[in-house]
Amino acid sequence: MHLRMVCPLALVGALALTGCSSSASSPAASQTDFCTLVIAYKTANQALGNDLATGSAATVKAALKQVLGQVQVLQQRAPAAVKTDIDTAAGFITSFDALMAKYSYDIAVAQANPAAATELEALNSDEVNAALQRIGTYRDTQCAAPDDTSAVTPVTTNETTPGT
Repeated sequence: MHLRMVCPLALVGALALTGCSSSASSPAASQTDFCTLVIAYKTANQALGNDLATGSAATVKAALKQVLGQVQVLQQRAPAAVKTDIDTAAGFITSFDALMAKYSYDIAVAQANPAAATELEALNSDEVNAALQRIGTYRDTQCAAPDDTSAVTPVTTNETTPGT
């Protein structure tokens, strides 16, 4: 049985969020903070893909918990123009984490369960993908990202379970 785990985590923020204050700041500083977080998604997204591919439940859990924290920061800093889309994407990430928690963050266990594929397909909706696309467009047009033109880079793992 093949289960394609797709996690379009276009919102993954910077790895070092401790330097960002959650207190009110000037609009320009807030925009800069938000852009820094959004632009950094590509590297973190790739890291999450690598973490999912390890098959290590502990690594997957740690990576998803980190992403959840980052998305919460993005929600706090999102400008009105993308706030609804950030909230939609955060809901996806929260639900994806909950799905993986049901399988103890073990990719092989999730892949062995056809219900996981059905649940993931339901999570990976057109609404989520459209929100991620709009966030990518916002990032590309409102944030300085001269060498990064991709809007969304899905995280995928194509694993084959033993015996298939």
